[in-house]
Amino acid sequence: MIRGGRARSQRAGTFKAYIRIRDNYTCQLCGCKLGGVCDLHYAPVGQLDVAHIVPYTECLDTKPENVRLLC
Repeated sequence: MIRGGRARSQRAGTFKAYIRIRDNYTCQLCGCKLGGVCDLHYAPVGQLDVAHIVPYTECLDTKPENVRLLC
């Protein structure tokens, strides 16, 4: 099976964009927003990452219910 490629990266980008919109560009751990100042790290938030709740290696699940936005 061949991994990567254009189609896979487009799906990943669309999925991450959906999660950012779903979570309203807000960190699900501390509640800070993109461009604001994080109360947990006392630093400006320049990037929000999409991260698994249950690690992918444990459940092999990339459903939207298993990911959240974190600073």
